[in-house]
Parts: sequence; C-alpha cells; structure tokens
Amino acid sequence: FKGDRKISARSTVVIRCVLSMDAFCERLKELNPALQTTRESGQRYMRYLNYWNKPASAFNSKESWWYPVYERFRQEHIRPERLMKVLFTDEEYVKKHIDARELMMGLYWIASDMQNVEVGINLYDLFEKDELFDIWQIHNFKFYVCNGTSAWGKDIILNTFKPLLKNILDSADEAIKDNSIAATLRFGHDGNLAPLTGILELENCANVESDPSKFYQAWSDFKIAPMAGNVQIVFFRKKGSDDVLVKFLHNEKEVRIPVKSDIEPYYHWNDVEKYYRSKLD
Repeated sequence: FKGDRKISARSTVVIRCVLSMDAFCERLKELNPALQTTRESGQRYMRYLNYWNKPASAFNSKESWWYPVYERFRQEHIRPERLMKVLFTDEEYVKKHIDARELMMGLYWIASDMQNVEVGINLYDLFEKDELFDIWQIHNFKFYVCNGTSAWGKDIILNTFKPLLKNILDSADEAIKDNSIAATLRFGHDGNLAPLTGILELENCANVESDPSKFYQAWSDFKIAPMAGNVQIVFFRKKGSDDVLVKFLHNEKEVRIPVKSDIEPYYHWNDVEKYYRSKLD
C-alpha cells in the first residue's frame, strides 16, 4: 500500500480481541510506517461485529428444544470408565466420591489449554484417540448448532448476522469509490467468524445436517474457526476498467462461493454483491 492509503480497523469490546487488532495493526505499521491506520472499539460496532438478536439468543439458550438432545449426546460420548481405572485403584471410592464424567472433562480442558503453555508436557497422553474424538464431537455439536449451518437453526443463526454482511458490502462499495481506502479490518471471535462463513456460503462452510451423529462429517469447528481464523475478501481492478474482480480466502486458502463466474476462483463484484444483497431483503 502507498503511504497515503487509509486502513480502518474495528474490534469487539472484548480486550483480547482489541489486543489482537492492535498487534495486527502494529505489524502493518512495521512493514509500512507511512500507513494511516484508524483503530476503534466500542458498543456501536457491536451492532454488527457481535450482534445476536432475540430469536438467535433464545435458540442458543439451555431452554431451547434441542438442548435435551445435546445433553443426551453429551452423556453418551463421555466414557470415563477406562480413565478412572488408570487414575484410581479403588473403584468404590470413585463411585462414592468422584464425578467421573466431570473429572474427565476437566482433564480434557486442562490438556487442551496446555497447548498454550510452554512447559513441554502433553496431558493428551491420558486419553485414547477415540475418547478425544468423542469429546470433540460434543463441542463440535454445540458449536455447529449455535453458530453454524445445522438444519436445526441455520436460518435463525444466519439472520442475526445480516448486519455484518451489510457492513461488509457497504464498506466494499465505499472502498471501490474512494481510492484512498486500502483495507477495512474487522476483529471478532470464533462465534462471529463461523456464522459469517455460513452466510457467505464459503466452500465447505455451509453444509446442512440434521443428524447429530453426522455433524462432524458436515462441519468441523477447527476447520471453520481455528485460532486466528479469518475471512479475506480481496479486490482487483485493472487500470481503466470498471470491472472489479474479487476472490475469497478462508484461513489463507482460496475458496469458492455459489456465484457463477467465468474466471473462478475470481468473481465479478457486481455479481457477488447482487447475490449477497439479495440475502438482506
């Protein structure tokens, strides 16, 4: 980017997200000190960065109709018997004093968090591979239903992210008209990124499934929204041409969208905008 180009960065009000925005922008400034970057975080941006309307909030609550189904699935997929025998020699003590399922889940979360601590200890060794897979399915189940494109709540969840889609479209139009705008950056959370990939219908991100035993086959949280997950929409315009092209990246990989194009994985912005604007009606 040239030095006279402007970058707008906005974050949700959660501190860790603000810090991510700040670190990202600082790195851009290191690469090009002449960049003009505006960094903002405030409640007014929450209207689209992390907005949940009443139907979506109600659907995601423990009072929702699907929650008992999730609880049964959870009970069926936490199998602590083997692990308890490894940890304890007295089975009667375990029966009387230990909540085996909760202990297993607690150790699972500690093992997961150990990945972020540089101590060289891997507590995943406590678990068999099938146990880890079963526990992951539990979390993937809930994340898919609450933030993804499951058959149970797809329309409810995606409807609440229309303000974010509108902001993206409006920001793109503004940047196309104003050559001084280099980029608009938005920093949110995995629970924001996942619905965004769904409403954009990015390749392999909008699969619809109604059978809990097949959720993991249709949608995987660590593929959709891993740590530092992102969606990039990159614009191209040939000098002297009004035809703006665009391509989509999901976690730095080119992906396709359900819009006809003669130059995939590039798309004509007029076609893309028309398709996504129709979702807002």
